[in-house]
Amino acid sequence: IAAVWLAGFQVWYLGRIFPGVTVAGINISGLNPAQAATEIAANVKFPEDGHILVSDQGKTWAVKPIEIGLILDSQTSATAAFKYGRSGGIFRRLNEQLAARQSNHNLSPNLILDQRQAFQYVSTLAAEVDQPLIEPSISVEGTNVIINPGQAGRSVDIPVTLERLTAQMQTLHDGIVPLVVIETQPTIVDVDAQAELARRILGEPLALSLPAGQEGAGPWVIEPVDLAAMLVFERVQNGSAAQYQVAVSDQKLRTYLSDLAPQLQLEPAEARFTFNDDTRQLDLIQSAVIGRKLDLENTIKTIQQKVLAGEHTIPLELVLTPPRVTNEMTAEQLGITELIHSEVSYFYGSSTDRVQNIEAAASRFHGLLVAPGETFSMA
Repeated sequence: IAAVWLAGFQVWYLGRIFPGVTVAGINISGLNPAQAATEIAANVKFPEDGHILVSDQGKTWAVKPIEIGLILDSQTSATAAFKYGRSGGIFRRLNEQLAARQSNHNLSPNLILDQRQAFQYVSTLAAEVDQPLIEPSISVEGTNVIINPGQAGRSVDIPVTLERLTAQMQTLHDGIVPLVVIETQPTIVDVDAQAELARRILGEPLALSLPAGQEGAGPWVIEPVDLAAMLVFERVQNGSAAQYQVAVSDQKLRTYLSDLAPQLQLEPAEARFTFNDDTRQLDLIQSAVIGRKLDLENTIKTIQQKVLAGEHTIPLELVLTPPRVTNEMTAEQLGITELIHSEVSYFYGSSTDRVQNIEAAASRFHGLLVAPGETFSMA
């Protein structure tokens, strides 16, 4: 009896789906594949009627699954239902048929996702959400120090977002899918402190002066508006973080000081004396001059250090060159003990021009010291 019943059951459902087999909860038992495909297409409307809500930071985008590229393949779904209980060995087939009849067997519909369309959709959202990483920065406009706060970088992880969208649509239920966004935080820290330092630097003019004891022009004043043009903000790395360090531009400071250097330079000049025959000592007639020139490299370092320390009056660094003969030297030290020789010449009746030339030349040579072994020449 059982064999006859089984044979009759197989004949009865020949070309039709076994009882208890459903697709997406739709009962298609007893239908042939074509009828089942029509029934599935008529009842599974999720691709056209479903609603997926994509969200990010309070902003949402509503989209239908079909707009993302989800398509129902009803024919393949019906074919899969028809094949249930008809694959494998005889015992497997009978077991599947009996199990479906007793407790139903629900198959998921076959859904096709157009990957190119889905990728294009998520890429369009990414174009709205993505933002570049902008590090905070400090700039100067006139004498105003301005802080640009920067922003965190945001980038939609398109592959992972697609995986979540696909998983939600496979449930055939409406749902919310948050965008998967990778955020990158700025590495620059402590912008405010350096901006405040820059404001203090520009709070008053910068005055450069000669060191104590040096005579000459000065001070040389750099007004705040000109000083602002010389400020730079250098990035300094500190482990994984970084910060800005305000400084005076080495290049611009070098240019300024190079233009200033000729005004400071003095060539060394020896003291000039006359020999007093009565006292046998030297009488000073022209003081020695200590040579000097600007020490460019050390001056740049000094200015940069003192500016950061908040100083606005800074002495220049000089290189001093003492002459061979100073005011304090004595006749004994120089080996001058007596008159060696003298000549006398007159120029009565000379023209005014000739008299002027003679006086000019004589003033150049008066008191000039000629050391042993040296050659003196008017040329």
